[in-house]
This record gives sequence, structure tokens and C-alpha cells, in this order.
Amino acid sequence: MKTKTKKTKSNKIKQVSNKKTIAKKIIRKNISQNKKINSTKTKKPSVEIRVEALLPNMAWLGTVAVGLGFFILYILTAPRTNVSYADSDELLAVAYHFGVAHPPGYPLYTLLLHFFTNLPIPGSVAFRGSVLTALLTASTMSILFLVLWRSIAYLQANIFTKNTIFSTLWDRVLLSFLPVAMLGSSFLIWLYGVVPEKYAFGNFLISIFLLSAVSIFTLAQNKKTQIWWIILGGSFGLSLAHHQLSILLLPSIITLLIFVKKNLSIKKISWVLIPFLATLLVSAGILWWQNSHSAIVSWRFEQSLSGLLGHIFRQDFAGTNLSTGVQTTPYQLSVDIGQSLESLPHYIQIILSHFGLINLVMIAIGLWLSLKDLKRFGWLVLAGLVPTAILLPLYLGFTGDIGMQAVTMRLYLMGYIFLVFPLMVGWWWVLVRLRKVLTFLLKPKQGSLATITVIALASIVLLWQVQSNYRQVDLSHFNIVSRLYHQMLSNLPKDSMLACFTDTACFALLYEQSVNNVRPDVIVLPVQYPLVADKLAKYPNLRGYGYDKNPFLLLDYITWNVGKRPVFVTDIDQTYYNFLGMHYGFLYYIPHGYYGQLVKTVPETLPKTDYQLSLDLKKAHVSSKDLMRSWIKTIFARIHNFNSVMYQKMGFRAKVRDELNIASDLLFQIPQISHNQIEASRSYVENAGPVEAFGPGESGQTVDEVLKNVDEFIKRGRLDLAYIGAYGAVAMEPLDVKARLKLASIYEQLEEYDMAALEYSNILKYHPDNKEAAQCFGQLTSEN
Repeated sequence: MKTKTKKTKSNKIKQVSNKKTIAKKIIRKNISQNKKINSTKTKKPSVEIRVEALLPNMAWLGTVAVGLGFFILYILTAPRTNVSYADSDELLAVAYHFGVAHPPGYPLYTLLLHFFTNLPIPGSVAFRGSVLTALLTASTMSILFLVLWRSIAYLQANIFTKNTIFSTLWDRVLLSFLPVAMLGSSFLIWLYGVVPEKYAFGNFLISIFLLSAVSIFTLAQNKKTQIWWIILGGSFGLSLAHHQLSILLLPSIITLLIFVKKNLSIKKISWVLIPFLATLLVSAGILWWQNSHSAIVSWRFEQSLSGLLGHIFRQDFAGTNLSTGVQTTPYQLSVDIGQSLESLPHYIQIILSHFGLINLVMIAIGLWLSLKDLKRFGWLVLAGLVPTAILLPLYLGFTGDIGMQAVTMRLYLMGYIFLVFPLMVGWWWVLVRLRKVLTFLLKPKQGSLATITVIALASIVLLWQVQSNYRQVDLSHFNIVSRLYHQMLSNLPKDSMLACFTDTACFALLYEQSVNNVRPDVIVLPVQYPLVADKLAKYPNLRGYGYDKNPFLLLDYITWNVGKRPVFVTDIDQTYYNFLGMHYGFLYYIPHGYYGQLVKTVPETLPKTDYQLSLDLKKAHVSSKDLMRSWIKTIFARIHNFNSVMYQKMGFRAKVRDELNIASDLLFQIPQISHNQIEASRSYVENAGPVEAFGPGESGQTVDEVLKNVDEFIKRGRLDLAYIGAYGAVAMEPLDVKARLKLASIYEQLEEYDMAALEYSNILKYHPDNKEAAQCFGQLTSEN
């Protein structure tokens, strides 16, 4: 009995032990399951769940609401006149007359712009162009809403299955709207959503590209994706034809093809290639069609296949810079890694100023999660984002020149479109945690209050961004540029010639004359001379010689007409200042306010000036973010500084002081320019004394006196100064044989034999019996 009792007790102990073991296993299993359930990170299912092909009514309603809201916002802040932001005035003038824009031509955009600028929309031609820009940018935001809707649906089904803020549907609404609203109201997107520039159309095409790529990735690989493959190829082709930087979309296409390679076939590849090639051909066909028309303003090329390809591939920007004559290539492909890394802090600062601190944090969180959690979808996003939003800005670098910064910054817009993805992921991550914290603090019964609080906080951030950027972007009352160049043309004497040397001045003058029909009798001579080459060709007597490239082509027009008609220049740069010998009095610049007349004798009485525009510009608020308006202020200040130098040489101290005061007041308003720079520039002018040769009634040196000095410089081995003197003598008297012979001989000493031969041929054009020129020309041409 005792043995039996012991066995029974032993069995009972074993049973209890087994029960404890089983209980421990159950507890461990439950704990493990609870950990999995409570984990904020959900493992991706082994088989991806594809989203529905048809979008619900809520998605379409949100799309329409976003587009309409942004269109109204953009129209309210759109400029009512031309503002000469970058290429905007050129594109308006070219498109209005159905001409060709500068290479690569932007044919489809200028075709759309031609249609809109000729619509009976109340307001100026420039405003009609802004309506097109607003429509394109608002449409871009609408399409991005759909892009995010599909993306969120995919992420909800496959990755963030437990990351719910409100509900599946309302999370899609909120997370599709909020990032798009933040992007659309960010400074740079908003600014170029109202200015008639080509980038709005480029962004529109990129948004279509993204919608097709995301749809292909998130939908089941069946016949329903065929249309998206076709749209993908077509949108990429149009983007590339519109702007060649769209080649940066190629990594996205390659990544997408890798991810769907199991479902790839020759047929599907043809769905991409055929529309891609077709859209390239259509764009080229439109460009050919535009070039066949004779327009007042048009960058026409030779009507041939080589001419067409040369324009598309920017060959006019190869060989010689149109402004300075410096040798260039169409594409600047050199990479300086050190310089790129140095520009990184500047780029981050720009993102911060354009999006704000909160959105910058959201972008950073979104990028981190894209790498960490989003798997293949994250890599698809990064394949487009990294080249456009990171590598491109770093490659472009950072320059201290405000004008160059303003122009370069437009190229960030492509990458900004891709930032909508990390914005969405970052806001999602933050709002999920915010909702959990609020629910914990307010207790589950107060769920509606937590919901209201989340929506209110997100709305406050959005409204703060909208109201802070509204005043900084608003161009509806900005008419300084239009008034300046309208007045400039209106005040010129009959049959004058006006040469301009910056994009801002030249494009605005071409717009005023060709679109607003202001003073068609004035010969506007832009440094971008191909835009008016056809018009100038109708007046062969306006030039003396056969130069075909700047700076000599433009100088030929200027010097040939001084003394024959009133010749004026505005915003002249250092290159032409040196060539015209204005520092030495070979030709004199007489200020007329915002432009000056070139003469050979200083007048006894100087013309009166009116600077009301400068005073109005001084009062105008200009955001430190808006570098184009800061650049315009810089242009005004530069003109005043230049006038002060000329007045100082002439001995008019009071006028010097007035000009410097206005220039300083304008420059002090630009934070990018240090006060020390302004004071140093002012001090340099004030400490200079008058120059006797610039006094009233003075005519300066004669050609013979200049050539005598040239010979002295040659003896001393100063060919640089000898060249300036020789060219100055030619500028004074273009037909003077001795001056041109001296210039040609200096070219030979500088081993510029092509230029020397050209100058000898120029002499023979008007003096065919000149033996020295004929002999030298014969030797140079036979040797070459």
C-alpha cells in the first residue's frame, strides 16, 4: 500500500508538473501573440495585396476639391502684368505670336500658352498666361492627391496595417489631402504656380508620370494596367521633350520594371516605348511647325533636320556664350563633389525656408521610414526622389549671386514634386502617435475630442503656412517691371535703338513692344539676338560687318549706329562696358534715368531724371525667399550705382550722392548683401575724383591719339591694354582703316588668326583696294 501510495503521489506530481509546463507554454504563446498584435511595425504579408482599380467617389470628390481650391488661391495671387521672372516674358512674347522659344523650344507648352494668351479672358496677355500656369499647377495637386490615395491604400493593405488614425477611409482622405496641401502652399511651388513659366507644365507631366507608375505598382498585373503603361511612356516622352532634365525620371522607370519583371513581356515593353517615341516625334513636329511661321519674336533655326536637332539639343548654347563670347558647351556635366557637399547646408536651409520646420521634420521622418519600412514601395519612391530632390540640387551647387540663385532654384521644382511622398509618410507616422497619446490622455470615451484635436493641430500648421506665404508670394499688385520698361520705350526719341544686356530687361522690352505694341519704331537689340534675328535681317543697313556671334555682333549694331540715330543702352554689363571703351571716354554714357545714351561728345546740359519707380520699389515688401524680386531690386540698384560712376567722372557730386542714396536704400533691403559690401562700393565711388575728359562739352581722344597709345602698350608688352585701345578706336570710328588694321595685327600677335582674318576681310568690304589688308588676308587664309 505504501508503494502504491508513493506511485500515486509521484503520478500526481508529474501531472501537476506537466500542467505547469503546458500553462507556461500557453502563457508564452499568448505573450508572443500579444507582442505581435501590439507591435507598431507590422510585417509585410508574404503575398502583396493589390488595391482596387476603381477609385471611390470620395477620392474623386477630394481631387476636384483640391484642384478647385488651389486654382482659386493661385488666381488670387497671380500677377496682372508681366513680371519678367526668369524666362516668363520671353515665353509670353514668343507664344503670343506662335514663335519658337530658346532651345530646346518647349513646343507643347508654348502651343498651350499661345492658345491661352489669345483667349478672350479679361486682363492682360500676361495674366492669361498666369491663368494657364495656375490651372496646370492646380491640376498637378489634384493628380498628386490621387497618387497618394493609391499609395496609402497599398500601404494600409501591406505595410501599415495597424497604423490607423481614424479609419481606413478617412485616413486616406486626410493623408492624401494634407501633404498635397502642404506642397501646393509651399513657397516655391506656389510662386511658380502663378508665374507664366515652363516649369508648371513640367510638374504637371511629372504628376501624370507618378500616377501611372504608382498605379502599375499597386494594381494587379492584368489588362487594367495596360493604359497605365501607355500613359507612363507618353508622359515620360513629353517630359523629356519639354525639359531634358526629365532624364532623371529614368531610374524610376528602371526600378519599376525590375519590380514587375515577372509580368513583363515584349508586348508590355512596347506599351511604354511606342508612346514614348510617339510623343517625342509629336513634340518635334510641333516645333517644326512653329519654326515654319514668321513671328515678330522667335528663336528660329534652319528649317532642316540638322537645324531641328541642333535646336532640340541646344547647339546655340555651344561654342560661344551669346552674351560674353566665352567658349561653352550645351550641357555642363562636370561634377565637383567637394563643392556639392559644401552646398548641402544651403540646400537644407532653402528647404526649411520653403516648407517650414515642421514639414522639414516630416520629410526627414518620411525618408527614414522609406528606407526602413516601406520595402519595395520605398525604393520606388527613392528611385525618383534621390536624383531629383537630392543629387540635382547638390550638383547645381550654391552661388553667392542672387540672380543665378533665383534662376537655379527653379530646377528644384521637379524634386519638390517627389517630396510629397516623404511628407505623407512623415505626417502619417506622427499623427498615428499623436492620436494614441491623445486617446490615452483623454480616455477612450473622449475619442471624438481626440479626433477633433488631431484635425485641428494639422489644420493650424497648414493655415499658418498658407497665411505666411500668401503675402510673400502675392504678385497681384507687382507691376514695377511692366511700368519700368513701358516708360523706357515710351520716352525714347523716334527711331531710336535700345540695346539691353540682361534677360530681365530684354525679355520685358520684347514683351512690351511685341505684345503691348509699345513703340514699334524703336529697334530693340537684345543680347539674345536670335529672338529678333529675322526682324533685324529686314534692316541690313543697321549693321556694318558680318559678325555672326556676340559680343561682336551686338557691338557692330551699336557702334555702326552711334551718330546716325539715337542709341541707348540699359543695364549694360562689364564685357560691353570694356569693349565700348566707356571707362576711357571712347564713347560716353549719358544717364537718362534707367537707361543711357551713347554719344561721342558730352552734352553741356544733362537730361532730367525721374526715379519714382525706385521709390515705389523701395516701399514694396519683398520676401527674402523671393530671390527674383530681390534680383529686380538689385538691377535697379546697379543702374543707380552705374549712373553715380558716370556722374562722378563728369564732376556732378550732387547727382552722385542722390544716385548712391537710392542704390544703398534698395540694397540694404536685401539680406543676402552685407552692409560692408554696400558701404565699400559707395566709398569707392565717393572717393574717386572727376575726370577732365568727361567734362561737359568734351569729346575725348581722337582715333590717332588712341592708336598712338596702343603702340606704346605694344612696345611695353601689354597686349591686353593694346587690344582694349584698338577695339575702342574701332568703336569710335568703325570705318577707320588704321584702327581696324591695328586691331587685326593685335589679333595676329595674340594668335587669334580667325579673328585677324575676319578683320582684314571687314576692311576689304569697304576698301577693296587696300593692299595691306588684302596681302595679310591672303596669307592667313592660305595658311589655314
